[in-house]
Amino acid sequence: MYDASSVLIKKWTVENGDAAETLTWNGTTAAGVVAPDGLYTIRVVPQDVAGNVGVGLDRAVKLVAALRSVASSRSIFFPQDNDSLSNVTKLSFTLARPMTVTWTIRNAAGQVVDTHLADAALPAGTQSWSFYGKTAAGTMLPRGRYTSVVTATDGTLSATQSVWFDSEAFRFALSDSTPGRGQSIKVTVTSAETLSARPRMWIYQPGIARWSVLLTKTGTYTYKATIRMKSSGKAGTVALKVKGYDTKGGSQSTTVTYKIH
Repeated sequence: MYDASSVLIKKWTVENGDAAETLTWNGTTAAGVVAPDGLYTIRVVPQDVAGNVGVGLDRAVKLVAALRSVASSRSIFFPQDNDSLSNVTKLSFTLARPMTVTWTIRNAAGQVVDTHLADAALPAGTQSWSFYGKTAAGTMLPRGRYTSVVTATDGTLSATQSVWFDSEAFRFALSDSTPGRGQSIKVTVTSAETLSARPRMWIYQPGIARWSVLLTKTGTYTYKATIRMKSSGKAGTVALKVKGYDTKGGSQSTTVTYKIH
């Protein structure tokens, strides 16, 4: 790795034969200190076991460490039920030096649904935003996955970082997202809010009458169950619906679908 003055700042030697190799640079020099923001060149030079050196290839690398720590205080929150439980997530980022920043919220399709900052000149330090799931006009956004996207520039160098979060009552994680009939599936459910009791999950499998299981609590917000898909069902789409009650007595549910074969 060479800096803009063609000074070597770090070197790797990798024995890879004819296999592809991946190297990761964390922005530090050989001395272990963080290199300054700027343009760098990574040069890859092949050498065979006899010591013959081949023609190297250069690629440009842009290092921008001034933007860091783009974060959301919650990976899932649920403002859509309009109670005071889990109705806000704190979005934040840090600048190591003054930069011009654009800060937006994008939906799962990548569309901008809210703009918090547009080409705003900001000093070094941490910026935060208490996001209540609403647009600047006060309209509640629909349930779904959103991304906080921060782009910072000094006029020459720019960087973009992002963090996703869910605005939903429950989030699902399956051991196999394309289950088969007769297959056992482990389901992990994360609740945005604390619940008054264990939630129940309903399974709607094609060709089978709906059935349900009571989830087992494994943490403050997490629940699990192992279900076996009915072998007598049909291929198509299976729906999983989790329903529970929060500590204020509010009913909430989330339904997701998966292909079943």
